[in-house]
Amino acid sequence: MQPVTVLIRRWRFWALVLGLWAIPSLIGALVYYLRMVPSEEPVTWRFAMLYQFAAWYPWVALTPLVLAMGRRFSLERSRPWVALPLHLTAALAIGATHLVLALAGMRALAPGPPPLPFWAGYAEWMVATIL
Repeated sequence: MQPVTVLIRRWRFWALVLGLWAIPSLIGALVYYLRMVPSEEPVTWRFAMLYQFAAWYPWVALTPLVLAMGRRFSLERSRPWVALPLHLTAALAIGATHLVLALAGMRALAPGPPPLPFWAGYAEWMVATIL
């Protein structure tokens, strides 16, 4: 059994991660909601929040990976010519994973059939994100 202090520390970590990722989720929901108000198909505040949380909250699951990568291959402590390619590769892989999870979550919430098949939508979003 783990000591109580370890459990408290873990609980605080996850509370902090959830709270920090709620900030861009709420900002995104507000922007999305306000952008959709004058459109022909306005959305509710609840839907805007769910939609944006589906887009941002995959980062909650990916944050420990990012932090572990930074600890294991620190750019300050290790040789930069070794750590930098690893960081770039991990950034692309983790970013691509985020796009898959976010797109799946957003599509699950979107009303009606999606305009593009999943992988075509993923490729379009990936190109728009990179450029």
